[in-house]
Amino acid sequence: MPKKKLKTTAMKNLKITSQSPILNLEKDEISIVVIVGKSMTLFNKRNQAFFFYTYGNEECPSKIYLRHVVDGKSNVFGTGGFNFSFCGKTYELENPGDSVNIEDGSIAVCLKYSYMLELLESSFYVYGQAKVYDFMKEEFLIPLS
Repeated sequence: MPKKKLKTTAMKNLKITSQSPILNLEKDEISIVVIVGKSMTLFNKRNQAFFFYTYGNEECPSKIYLRHVVDGKSNVFGTGGFNFSFCGKTYELENPGDSVNIEDGSIAVCLKYSYMLELLESSFYVYGQAKVYDFMKEEFLIPLS
């Protein structure tokens, strides 16, 4: 049986080497899904925080999204410009600082990359929860296997 070729991808410092194109695991109520070379998703079940990263290419730059539910309101943050739809309305957030207040009290905001990393580091985990990913260093703190 021929050996599988290892696939490697990176998000700045994040390097994932795997024999499988899809990694799927859970640690301390955080679901982790990595599609090597395409995207990375972290979902924290404790506070309903959803982090999504897409790898860039020549046609589309990489983007980060964070959906965080606070008091029943789904707040959405993104980098690199994005469209946000709610109740049939689509909002374009193209530049850092662009924001919209949604009718239900939620917000959508486009942030600078560095601000997004700071927001993720300070709000993704709940107090006392073991971290699986360091957003500032952009690296996993657990083995991916």
